[in-house]
Amino acid sequence: MLVRLSDEDKANIRDRSKAALSDLHFSLGLDIRNRFGLNSGNSELMESCARRRRPEESISYPPLHEDDASAVIIEALWDELRKPQ
Repeated sequence: MLVRLSDEDKANIRDRSKAALSDLHFSLGLDIRNRFGLNSGNSELMESCARRRRPEESISYPPLHEDDASAVIIEALWDELRKPQ
């Protein structure tokens, strides 16, 4: 995902507060849901997102909604962009 974003887009995401990431739901979130098949059964990625969202649940991971999974991916992207270079 990082390689597809312009430097301006990366800065826009990086400079947001965590709470403001939800503003990306209908733009970046929609692109993520479509591009990575979250709406069409990408069960491996959905499970990975569930594990990241709820790491304390070690036995099973109830499925996340596609919107929640894209939010997990956006937050992971935000975390990555905020790491010191």
